Amino acid sequence: MTGKHDRAIACRRGTSVAACALGLSLVVTGVQPVAAPQTASQASAQLLTDAQKSLVRYPTSTSVNYGETTKISPNVNRLTVYPPNGYKLADSVNPGWGATIDPESGEISITPDPDADLGESDKIEVQFTFKDGSTKTVDAAVSVQPDPEYVDQSDKVFWTGKAINTIDIRVNKAPRSSALTIDESTLPPGVTATLRNFGNIKHIFLKGTPTETGTFTVKTQLVEGGSVVAGADGPLEQTFTITVKDSADLPAPVAQNIVDDPAPVKPGEEVNIAIPTENASSVEVTDLPEGLTYDQENSKITGKPTTSGTARIDIITNDAKVITDTIDIQVEEAGGSTTPATTTPEDSTPEPTSDQTTSAPEPSVPVTSEPTSATPTSGQLTTQPQPTPTTAQPTSGQPTSGQPTSGQPTTARPTSDQPTTTDQTTSAPEPSAPATSEPTSTTPTSGWVPTQPEPTSTTAQPTSGQPTSGQPTSGQTTTAQPTSGRTTSAPEPSAPATSEPTAATPTSGQLTTQPQPTTTKPTSGQTTAAQPTSDQPTTTKPTSARPTTSAPQPTTSAQPAPSVDDFAWDKLTVQAGTTKVTVPSRKPSETVNVRVDGDAPEWLSVASDGQVLAEPGRDVKPGEYTVDVVSGAGERDIITVNVTAPVSDADRISGVKYKDSYVQAGKTNSSRQPIATIDRDGIEYKSQPLPAGTKFSTKSAEGTVDPDTGVVTVKAPLRTPAGETIEVPVDFTYPDGTTGKATAVFHVDVGAQNEAYKPAYQEGLGAQPGKTVVVPLLDGTFPVNKDGENIGQYALAPVYDDKGNELGADKAYKGWDVSIDPGTGAVYATAPEEHPEQITVPVTVLYSDGTVSDKDNEPTVVARIAALTGPSLADSTEAAGYGKPFFDADGNIRMFPTGSLPPGATFEQTGLTALPVEIDPETGAITVKVSEDAPVGANFDIPLKLTLPDGSVQEITVPVSTKSEAANQVVSWRPVKVTEAGTPVTVAPSQAPAGTTYALAASFDAQGWQVSVDPKTGEITVARNGDEDDPQAALIPVVVTFADGSQRVVEVPATTVRGTAAVANVEYPRVVINAGQTAILRPSVAGASFSLVKPIPGLRTQIDPVTGELTVASYDGTVPGPRDIPVQVTFEDSSSTITSARVEVRTKSGMSTLAESTLLDDVSAVGRPDFTTRVTLPVPKKAADYPFSLGEFDAEGWEVSLDRARGVLEFRVPADAAGQVKQIPVNVRFADGSTGQFNVTVEVDGVAAGGSSQSNGSSKPSPWVWALAVLGLLGTAGKVLYDNCDKFQHFLEQWV
Repeated sequence: MTGKHDRAIACRRGTSVAACALGLSLVVTGVQPVAAPQTASQASAQLLTDAQKSLVRYPTSTSVNYGETTKISPNVNRLTVYPPNGYKLADSVNPGWGATIDPESGEISITPDPDADLGESDKIEVQFTFKDGSTKTVDAAVSVQPDPEYVDQSDKVFWTGKAINTIDIRVNKAPRSSALTIDESTLPPGVTATLRNFGNIKHIFLKGTPTETGTFTVKTQLVEGGSVVAGADGPLEQTFTITVKDSADLPAPVAQNIVDDPAPVKPGEEVNIAIPTENASSVEVTDLPEGLTYDQENSKITGKPTTSGTARIDIITNDAKVITDTIDIQVEEAGGSTTPATTTPEDSTPEPTSDQTTSAPEPSVPVTSEPTSATPTSGQLTTQPQPTPTTAQPTSGQPTSGQPTSGQPTTARPTSDQPTTTDQTTSAPEPSAPATSEPTSTTPTSGWVPTQPEPTSTTAQPTSGQPTSGQPTSGQTTTAQPTSGRTTSAPEPSAPATSEPTAATPTSGQLTTQPQPTTTKPTSGQTTAAQPTSDQPTTTKPTSARPTTSAPQPTTSAQPAPSVDDFAWDKLTVQAGTTKVTVPSRKPSETVNVRVDGDAPEWLSVASDGQVLAEPGRDVKPGEYTVDVVSGAGERDIITVNVTAPVSDADRISGVKYKDSYVQAGKTNSSRQPIATIDRDGIEYKSQPLPAGTKFSTKSAEGTVDPDTGVVTVKAPLRTPAGETIEVPVDFTYPDGTTGKATAVFHVDVGAQNEAYKPAYQEGLGAQPGKTVVVPLLDGTFPVNKDGENIGQYALAPVYDDKGNELGADKAYKGWDVSIDPGTGAVYATAPEEHPEQITVPVTVLYSDGTVSDKDNEPTVVARIAALTGPSLADSTEAAGYGKPFFDADGNIRMFPTGSLPPGATFEQTGLTALPVEIDPETGAITVKVSEDAPVGANFDIPLKLTLPDGSVQEITVPVSTKSEAANQVVSWRPVKVTEAGTPVTVAPSQAPAGTTYALAASFDAQGWQVSVDPKTGEITVARNGDEDDPQAALIPVVVTFADGSQRVVEVPATTVRGTAAVANVEYPRVVINAGQTAILRPSVAGASFSLVKPIPGLRTQIDPVTGELTVASYDGTVPGPRDIPVQVTFEDSSSTITSARVEVRTKSGMSTLAESTLLDDVSAVGRPDFTTRVTLPVPKKAADYPFSLGEFDAEGWEVSLDRARGVLEFRVPADAAGQVKQIPVNVRFADGSTGQFNVTVEVDGVAAGGSSQSNGSSKPSPWVWALAVLGLLGTAGKVLYDNCDKFQHFLEQWV
């Protein structure tokens, strides 16, 4: 069955019966119902015209430009069924569009007149003419393309030797055939242009490193056909200047935190680090670890790093400031640890000049004279390490090596011949965090936990007048030492300096606890000496070195790794000529829309939820296609579609046949066109016409074949006996060159079929306002072939008024929407929304012998349809539902309807699905074909239509999900309790399936809360360090990624406890009870009030609010397993906490699983050689849904299968198995997930008989049991005779 919107229109016009017979003999049998005629003027026996059957159309919408010619072609190719053979523009087309049409190909040429009064959109109406003379009007929708526009470019300033920040010169809404051009000779030397002229957005990317100073005028143009495109304000041109300055004039670099260090990644895991370049003139990213590159166009570090390392970022801002940063990129080693990158940062010590004063660079954060401590950026915990103060060693007149200093003191030994002053200073290096003259030590960024290292110390010595090397000591910070013969000015901080130690907060959402002081990251590859600012020397006293003891405070925000919280797609492979739907392999935890960015093939679409629909035609070239997409959150990705070669026509088309035709002796008749089953997307579509362009031929002398349509015509000899057949073999060649064959069969009939058959429709059916009814023909009233198939063709007959004028559909059917299935004759009728009336629908039947049902041009077959006011079966029948899906042995999803439906109800799929679906039309059973490459955890709907016996319809949507660990595995954490003091608390998951990874969702933004999640173990570390205004409770969203790639977000509640609750350890003892038993649990504290948080399935709980005594009772049917009962405990100071009581329930017999406590008896059955037996398996108590599955069974010649839905075991015994005894193992799954097993013991008797039988499973007694029973009966009878021997003897004497 099909929906009424899918059926083509069928009608007829009044001519003679003879013309009717001839016309209908050439009509193809369609599988879709056809709609009622709008204006009927066909011959009385013609059913469907080519115009009605053709699906040729123009594109949905086409954009055109004023003054430009755009061509629009219909979707006609060599596979098109019923193509038009002529085209003509309708008279109604606005001449301002300048439209012309090719009368043979249908190609429309449109050149809009710029002076014409045209709307933003319009429809170009085209009249199609078909081979059979029928016509129809088809619209080609057009819209005026808006004027293209430049994205404004400002003048640029760049620096010699510095890579420029990529310039994106862009024109939006550009004509597709246009191109954005540039004269590269106008660019500064070292700067190049990359052109991207695709789609309607044109780009030119300017990149490179300028080598010469000067001012350059750059001009770009949008060109089409050799001419500059005209926009709303004139020619589309843009001019701007690029000024290149000498980089020697740049100020010294300033260290600044440009980008936070990313979270550690696994080897081979994708890295995507965005570099903020909005205010950048130059961007250089260097020293990247192996496997990473810098994408200049998108300003991102991307790739898959193989080793840990650092990346250096240097940015020159538009206001000529130089900032620098170094980011640490960690790659996990085996076992989940990370190795810190070994770096050799260059010196940041200023180089003094003789007899001059140099100013230190401006730090971007406060400078102090006390040591500062930077918290680790990895977000892992450290535990109270001791500071390790060091002092700098004397250096020679040559640069030092930058190797770590030892932990032993060294002697003071001047190395210079120059005198030293008593009061000298050096300029401090430029820090990216607070700088000090005190020693600082670096905490690890890898997540290692250092524990109280011993301090090391060295003695400070004066340095020579020569500069030290650009390498700092490893892990140590040296104090500022006096220099000889040079004076430098003290640094000028950009924020207030303090004499107290400061603590930098961590930049991630992770916790730290009292780490040792850390040095700042090296910020520059150059020395940080600035230009002299004074002719007078200035001096300061050197500061002393002592460690800081202050602990940093945790930050109040979380920054988890974003890589687990955006869209991702697996590569999609689709065969040309098929359709495939897929969903993202990963989605964000929050609802975010996604869209295509740029161009995409016409056959590919991406929905806002990330679902991808690919339906490449058979003419799409095989290869790999990519589509850029962007989410509402700004995340960018690429969807890759691999199109493979189409399957041949011969391989996708099967079951080609002609429907049986009939002919009377001495007369001529023609067959219908051949039909076939065509496979598309794994679904077989039956009764389909062969592809357009198929050619037919025959060598038979019995008949002829139309080479284009395949219609076979025969003339039966006059003396041909009734009942004989005439067979005409037909060869055909498909459009792709492959071949096939079929045979047209004509049965010689003794009389006309229109005399032998009287088709009649089912009476009493109708529809309520706005509802649809399906009225079928009564069985036995229409012609069928030997297979029971309906071989008639059916069409709606015209309706006339009293004056003989043909009525339109609306008047003929009184507002009803009426259509007919030409193959089955079923009439589909939808009642009007208001005041429906009963209608009579006349139908014309074309029989397979060429005769028609009409008599004297009057229809003899009618369908009467009532206008109902009461409820239909669809209204009064509970909406059909489906039970829990299960997976069969092949991994396919099986589902069955629940409840009861009236006999005669039928099911039909009405829309596309992500995976191939098969529907049993009688039972409604659903089978979803799950391929090996199907995405895990994919959700989609199956749209169904349920047609009830009264013709009324229910629309059903069945949700389906593919198998995933995210749907079946259990991962949970107990509630987290933290104190207001900020002490971190770590909670591990109660269950953690192997291969699972964890991450904090990007959506977590609870103010005052700091959270980290261990990606390997799932441990959550939480602290609350906010103020009173911040929330006292939070839900922590953890993204759990399972081994199969499926994901689930688990929210873990965290609460702040105060007062007594913060120090009280409230516990309940663990207890084990059997089903049906009761236990009483008492808490470990008193003096509080207690309350239950929520009910627990399978348990009846009650708590004493004063004592906390918890009474737990399990039901007789409680499923075994552990359960946690949360209890809220409130103390006298109003502080509260939540604890839990663990209760493990076992079966009534004390077993830990239902399988252990259930005795499964073997089942006996008798089999016969060459015979099929079905055994209904007994279902144990507390078994799961569809509990049975076959165990391992391998016996030669035996065929064994199991219907899980019905619990029926079927086996076929081989012919040579007489006397054998076999045991077929059957597994049983119980409600708690445990599994047991029993055997079906089959005894094969010696009687061979083909066939089958049905039996219930039973336990067959052995022969010994029968023997003992007989002996028992004989013994009982003997005892009775012995006890009554006198009476028995008297009885015999009387009888004789």
